[in-house]
Amino acid sequence: MLKKYLIKIYKTYFAKKYSPVEIFEINLNKNKLITNFEIQNNNYIVESNYGKNVIRDYQHSDYDVFMQIFNYEEYKVVLSLFNMNKFYVETPILIDAGANVGYTSLYFLNSIPNLQIFSIEPSESNMNIYKQNISLNNFEGKVKFYLNALAEVENKSFTINNKFRDGKDWSIATQENNDGILKGITINEIIHNNNLSNISILKIDIEGAERFIFNKKNNLDFLKITQIIAIEIHDEFDIRNQINEILIENSFIIFESGELTIGINKNLIEN
Repeated sequence: MLKKYLIKIYKTYFAKKYSPVEIFEINLNKNKLITNFEIQNNNYIVESNYGKNVIRDYQHSDYDVFMQIFNYEEYKVVLSLFNMNKFYVETPILIDAGANVGYTSLYFLNSIPNLQIFSIEPSESNMNIYKQNISLNNFEGKVKFYLNALAEVENKSFTINNKFRDGKDWSIATQENNDGILKGITINEIIHNNNLSNISILKIDIEGAERFIFNKKNNLDFLKITQIIAIEIHDEFDIRNQINEILIENSFIIFESGELTIGINKNLIEN
């Protein structure tokens, strides 16, 4: 009894107190996917099963996103659907809307040969890390970058809203503002400007702005050439039923997987 009491006192008063940096690095060392890491320019260059990744420190959400994409494989179901060979095209296309620092793009680039990505990310700091991640893994030429907000119609301007959810890098939202310097871009613009006839995977995680995109009054023609769609619907805005209804009306079979709503376009499944 006395021994247990003394151990409790020791743990309370004398056990080592770790700093946030030490805790962060302990977590990196404990991650089974990470084989090595080094610090460069105050960022962590991490070597994992998915190549090299830039992860900013504990003050950012990068490691949480890394875990979500690579450890928990949030998009494994989407990849499995694609690999069923029911959606074969010579050059698969991924539109990554809300690309953050690029881990989702890297997940698919490491798994789908000949993949071409069109990434949309409104945060310049996130986009800079995204570009580093693409460069570190020698995927230049496979990604076209759009430092824009995803918009429902052309010629809109936006500002960044850092007050959504926890306010960290993975919760950056956009807000329409006529005086904003951040320009909007639509999915249909990307299709037209790049002569796309097919979207293999459309990933949308735009912190609530999906409520503006999925409106029956908008031009939703991009859904006609989209084979698989994966959306994170933010229920703060009570739009789940509206989005599901639009997808069903556009011939998608939909189901839930974790935080994602996934749709398969039954008109584009090859027999």
